[in-house]
Amino acid sequence: MNNFKKTLSEKISQRIQQENLKPVSKNFFIFRRIVIWVILLLSILVSSGILSMIFFRIGQIRKLPYEFIPLPIQHQIFDMVPLIFFVTLSIGVVVAIYEFTQTSKGYKFEKLKIGFCVLILVIILGIVFSYTGIHRFVHATLVDRLQTAPSIEQIKDKRFNHPNKGMIIGVVKENILTNREGEDIHLISGKNIELEEFVNIENLEQPVVLFGKLTPDNSFIVCKIGKQKKELLFEKPKPFYSNTCI
Repeated sequence: MNNFKKTLSEKISQRIQQENLKPVSKNFFIFRRIVIWVILLLSILVSSGILSMIFFRIGQIRKLPYEFIPLPIQHQIFDMVPLIFFVTLSIGVVVAIYEFTQTSKGYKFEKLKIGFCVLILVIILGIVFSYTGIHRFVHATLVDRLQTAPSIEQIKDKRFNHPNKGMIIGVVKENILTNREGEDIHLISGKNIELEEFVNIENLEQPVVLFGKLTPDNSFIVCKIGKQKKELLFEKPKPFYSNTCI
């Protein structure tokens, strides 16, 4: 046994000399582990904060008339979940897998289970952040200041401000719709719109989505009003043709 230890020691010493290996301070490993855990905790906290913001956005986006545009479910998902959420969550999962599999008992941890545990933790914290109001701070930071995700108003413009495709969005006053860019569009009531309903859109005092057809003189014939709704999150598409009320 002593000969074996001696031989092993000689081999290790010989390899150290051949490869010119130098000892690394214990503080280096401690510092590296601290950095890894800081990255892991930050990624989990940021992912949870973004998830709480997603819960908040769902309540806003689900009210929009996505059923009148192509691929409504896909568009809702892309608008609700910003790309940065997948980035931070992926960082957290990768770092967690690396950290736990590098331990002395790393062989006991399955990568899939580690990733699943991180996801569950993010979901739990995301729900807690939603009820504690942290989602508002996250939304103000990521959307308003850093602009890493589009705001609800930007999403509305992106999806529904396409006059040439038969849909516009903006605030209506005296039969004039004004969009976010300050452009004015004259509105004309279509055949399927009752006069009272057409007049009432001015009382909403908030951006409203209108469907219809743009005329050669840049007026817009209103065929349908995209009302705020409280229905199921994802709805089956209802094809809309802008010339049905003209």
